[in-house]
Amino acid sequence: MFLTIHRGSREVGGTCIEIIHGNDRIVLDIGMPLVKPGGKPFEQREIERLSAEELVRKKFLPNIPGLYPHNQSRAVGGLFLSHAHMDHYGFYRYLHEDVHLYLGEGTRRLIEISALITGKEKEPRPYTTLHDGVPVSVGSIRVTPYLVDHSAFDAYAFLIEAGGKKIFYTGDFREHGRKEGILERVLQRLPNGIDVLLMEGTHVGNDGASTPKFEREIEQEMLKTVESAKGLVFIHLSSQNIDRIVSLYRTVLKTRRTLVLDVHTANVLFDISGLAKIPYPSRSYKNIRVYFSQRICNRYADMNEKDRLYRFKNYKISRDEIGAHPDRFVMVVKPSMLTEVSKLEGIEGAPLIYSMWGGYLREKSSEKLLHFIQAKGLRLVRHHTSGHAGPATLKKIVARIRPKLLIPIHTFHPEGFVEFSPNVMIAEDGIPITI
Repeated sequence: MFLTIHRGSREVGGTCIEIIHGNDRIVLDIGMPLVKPGGKPFEQREIERLSAEELVRKKFLPNIPGLYPHNQSRAVGGLFLSHAHMDHYGFYRYLHEDVHLYLGEGTRRLIEISALITGKEKEPRPYTTLHDGVPVSVGSIRVTPYLVDHSAFDAYAFLIEAGGKKIFYTGDFREHGRKEGILERVLQRLPNGIDVLLMEGTHVGNDGASTPKFEREIEQEMLKTVESAKGLVFIHLSSQNIDRIVSLYRTVLKTRRTLVLDVHTANVLFDISGLAKIPYPSRSYKNIRVYFSQRICNRYADMNEKDRLYRFKNYKISRDEIGAHPDRFVMVVKPSMLTEVSKLEGIEGAPLIYSMWGGYLREKSSEKLLHFIQAKGLRLVRHHTSGHAGPATLKKIVARIRPKLLIPIHTFHPEGFVEFSPNVMIAEDGIPITI
């Protein structure tokens, strides 16, 4: 069996791994990078008009034979997507039509609805739905998905078996979210004799890296902020961070407020509500309302998705209603809404909870949000925890699995993995490793 990390051996994001056994080949993830060479943020708009062939030539896409339309090699047998974050799936739309997708149902739905905002292709190509602990085979390669705790809903790790060898790819994971016991369940089900542990290390080498806060701690922090607020409370978060939205919903219940969602976040929750017990605008969750911002409504209309707007018409809330009783609401805000939201009266000095990675505040995409905060004199409050495991969890994983070989991935500091095992191999992008 041969393993090649095409991207991720020395960077966080853009993960892509190829595995070959005999004539069979699979790829794990095909993500967009988060940074460009040199460390500057990667901007998706810079490559939007380029073809797959051009992206390969410019080294944005990994050069994998049979993965793209312009390459006439035998098609890759399957692409396995670990979860619905762009740095793990973002380049999938460039695939050759014969490449089959393997992904969880929640991942598929999140990719589909995200396409409404990005304007990219709406539906993944033909696919096979993955289920926790149920193996699938691509020729001689057997892949078993394991549901893990991550800030993305429906995230998986993969056990890959072929030719008597076993590789375990953690994907992105943690143990401090709402599924606290799921990591132990994964470890108990894994077979003995793992040859290679391909483990993410987002926090390895970070200055001051420590055990991240548990999601229940974030909930308590948000509760204190909302309880102490006299009027409206804003929050900026990812529409796909379901754990955080659940924490937010529990907070508004305890403070007897109403949660105001943007219409896109409402649709995200609606789409995956049948897969888990998740609050969304409905008769079952009456203290959730929906704000229809013009820009998002126009985007849905342009994508012929007006039905996604009509489904929430009974839960619509206006600026006037929010402005009349601001102390009754906690409102999710997105940059696309700020022109309208800035017209609300009496919001000066209100808290705005920033519940995302702080590094995004340094990027161009946050300029509108920061201008809004400054212009209205809002109080920026940060309540967030990482979607990635801290060093203590990584050390525990290695001690429990005891792999013959530990290969770092999804990290800027692979050399830091020597803290976890003496059997570390630091890979180089694009160089095959014989297992």
